[in-house]
Amino acid sequence: MAGRLGIVAGEGGLPRRLIESCRAKGRDFFVLALKGAAEPETVRGVPHAWCRLGAAAEGLSLLRNNNVTELVLAGGVRRPSIVSLRPDWRAAKLFARVGLRAIGDDALLSAVVDEFEKEGFRVLGADELLEAEPLRKGPMG
Repeated sequence: MAGRLGIVAGEGGLPRRLIESCRAKGRDFFVLALKGAAEPETVRGVPHAWCRLGAAAEGLSLLRNNNVTELVLAGGVRRPSIVSLRPDWRAAKLFARVGLRAIGDDALLSAVVDEFEKEGFRVLGADELLEAEPLRKGPMG
């Protein structure tokens, strides 16, 4: 039996598709909506909380407090400057550890996924959850 799914929602239609898929399959889920990225209508009427991108400690706490065991990162997020990101102690610790590795978007995303896994979450790809529903090609292929 799969655990409660956490959908870390950015912008675009993918978070909505995942929510619809969870509802159709009867899968328990919780949405962590990223401020400045996720659209309010995406999370209207579903279990969710809003979190700033740089508030890693708060985000992890929200996921744990809502019994999330599996995660999917869904939707776009514009990369902010480090100043506008205002990283909390947890995010600053991640940036200090990954250092120059986080210069590229792929490297930063890999570091974020690694961090979630170190925290005990199982990170899934949207394609795994939408099995028979083909995803449109995006900027990364």
